Amino acid sequence: MPSFGFLDTLELYLQTGKFPVNASKNVKRGIRAASKRFMYKDGCLWRSYRSRLLRVVRSEKEVREILTRYHDNNNHAGRERAVREIMMMYYWFGVTEAVKNWVKSCSVCHERTLPHSSQQSVFFCLVYGCD
Repeated sequence: MPSFGFLDTLELYLQTGKFPVNASKNVKRGIRAASKRFMYKDGCLWRSYRSRLLRVVRSEKEVREILTRYHDNNNHAGRERAVREIMMMYYWFGVTEAVKNWVKSCSVCHERTLPHSSQQSVFFCLVYGCD
């Protein structure tokens, strides 16, 4: 699961314009650069991405709820579909990796996958005649 500490620091900067007391120059530079893509509005942190605002997910519990909603409750959507739908509304560091691990650990999806046949397929040639 992702680390949410940087997002807490970024939110503090967006709300107050101040850095944490112990922040190094590199951390401050990173926060200033990231703040161009984020905003704090209506009590939530948002990320601007491709002319859309995505709500920033702030906890592992919320990540699990979103993964359940977009995979488990969505007819066990595959990895690509779940990532695409989640990224239309939400943002957190490592969305794709989180979905990949969630789908990989899904017992229902494992039951659905067909076992690969080790036998070679047999092809037949059909000959049709013309009169």
